[in-house]
Amino acid sequence: NEVHLNLGLEFIKLMEIEDLNGNGQYDESDKIISSYDLQEAEYENIILTNKTTLDNMIENIITARTSDGVFELVLHTTDSFAKLESGIISPNEVKIDINIEDYPYESDNTILVVQSKIDSPAKTEMEEDSFNEKEGLAKNDETEIQNSRDNTSAFFSWTKTANIDGSSKPVGVSTMVDTEGHKNVYFTYQRGESISHDPKLGVN
Repeated sequence: NEVHLNLGLEFIKLMEIEDLNGNGQYDESDKIISSYDLQEAEYENIILTNKTTLDNMIENIITARTSDGVFELVLHTTDSFAKLESGIISPNEVKIDINIEDYPYESDNTILVVQSKIDSPAKTEMEEDSFNEKEGLAKNDETEIQNSRDNTSAFFSWTKTANIDGSSKPVGVSTMVDTEGHKNVYFTYQRGESISHDPKLGVN
């Protein structure tokens, strides 16, 4: 039987916020100090490369970077199950590196938020432990949003920690539904000059 699933992902903007209630995640009551529109930003030409994985498979790498170098997305795909430093990647998913460098903070004692948007005609649900984590395919603890049908799921998952200035720090996550019914996912990172986080998008 065919199973039709649709799960789109957009990265909307970066936000520098004052975490007024100190809970480590973005809430509507938090004060936005500055923002960076990722959809209106200028980008360098997309770069496509490939390399050999730890188990001699071919990994395809697609890099999109803003012209000022503040924001970068690196997409990793393979044609078969392959072993990366971060764990096992399947041919049914895309590993996404979110890299932020030297965000132009305007205030002291602020933290940074990445706003992403899930577009799915079906109802999505949050799972505290991802499918890959349960199957032993992920090195780190992961959470995911998924929609499922007939034992098949489209998912957006992420690790619960990010690399911030060389140290592993927890990631605050909050979700809100906008007026169009899209689920917005907000990743909140502790303040740093260099931030790296690695979600995934795919089906299982």
